[in-house]
Amino acid sequence: MSLGALDRLGPGTVQASSMLLNEIGNTYAVEQLGQFSDTGTVRRWYWPASMWQQIGGWFAANGIPSLKTGSPIEREQEDSDRTAKAASSGAW
Repeated sequence: MSLGALDRLGPGTVQASSMLLNEIGNTYAVEQLGQFSDTGTVRRWYWPASMWQQIGGWFAANGIPSLKTGSPIEREQEDSDRTAKAASSGAW
């Protein structure tokens, strides 16, 4: 990531925020803070619905993509389903 990406709002700003927050979290033994991804997207499921109503439009207006589904629990289930499907189809 270049510092030039921080001169405007957008995915680069979210990416930098993710890196900074995760470093701060690591100091306090928090593995990863999930609101922002290291790919520049906002993870919607970490925000309360009432807060998302206030800030979701701001993210969209500034070209910052958001993941609307895929909570950690849902992603874990999807991974488990894919693994089971691959195993049953003989892909392994």
